Amino acid sequence: MPTSADLRRALLGGGDLAGFTIDNSADDGSAGAGGCPALDTDFSDGASASADVLLLRATPSTFVRERLRQLTVANARAALSRVRGAPHSCPSYNTTVTGLGEVTVTVAALGAPRSGDDTTAARITMRPKSVSVVAIENLVVARRGGTLIVITHTSVASIDDGLTSTAIAKAYEKTLRIW
Repeated sequence: MPTSADLRRALLGGGDLAGFTIDNSADDGSAGAGGCPALDTDFSDGASASADVLLLRATPSTFVRERLRQLTVANARAALSRVRGAPHSCPSYNTTVTGLGEVTVTVAALGAPRSGDDTTAARITMRPKSVSVVAIENLVVARRGGTLIVITHTSVASIDDGLTSTAIAKAYEKTLRIW
């Protein structure tokens, strides 16, 4: 079973995605309850090991966050099931974001290439009521045994699904090299 040190070694780095660097100044991304219980988690509950990284590409402003969590196989399966059900359990909701106010969020299923034992994905679109901007996030969760590989790819106005697919494929491949 991989340790937190193993998971940290398997994280994506700046050289894994062209034009990206590690952003050490960002918060941990665990925003807490936002209005969709199926997605309001960083998947760390019950994890025996964890590791996180946030990668940034400044132009255009794009983020890729990777979270690795070591869970039991049953808990990892349950996490994928929860994300898979999100487009049905909370397809649209409103939440409040500091600095932006009320934000309308929609959740839809997203196709993603299979990585590992199972993969699921969702597209999360956020529209603040106070400004004319749209943030789009592709969430992909892959399972390798009890290891969850969680990729969130976030961009403004439009998103490159190819980059999302590349990120999850490289993240999975890195786990294979470490353990």
